[in-house]
Amino acid sequence: MDFAPKLDPKTPVILQASERRFNTRVEILTAESEHFKSFFKHSWRESQPVGSYFVDIDGDTFKHILKYMHSGIFPVLYDKNKGHEFAVYLTILQQADYLIIPALSKWLIDQTYLKAVKISRELEIYTHDEWVSAWESISKAGNVEYDFYPTWVSKKT
Repeated sequence: MDFAPKLDPKTPVILQASERRFNTRVEILTAESEHFKSFFKHSWRESQPVGSYFVDIDGDTFKHILKYMHSGIFPVLYDKNKGHEFAVYLTILQQADYLIIPALSKWLIDQTYLKAVKISRELEIYTHDEWVSAWESISKAGNVEYDFYPTWVSKKT
């Protein structure tokens, strides 16, 4: 016999993850996460005195998961100077697996975020040394596909 109280899906909750607090609703957390479905089924055992719930996960990374759970938009962590934040993607994947969120885990395992960003640059290179220098700087970015269209240019001197 299950003595756990049934929470209304619209019930607001406060999650304490590391040093961060998140305000959300039960329906948001349980829509895709089997972990949270089970968690709130037995939540009366885990509630803190102020009505919040402690979740043993990293709060800085959980913000990306909660944003996904609220919006349904997968995280794309890309900076034009640094590229993709692969270490953060890995941490999100670990937490998505822990929280049992299959769609988010698949997005990260398949590295679909690489297809979500298209970068295009046009380079006008005049000398061999300038070409080598440009190639060295752009080739440092990982998981990038380059198309080169060399052309001959005549200049009056």
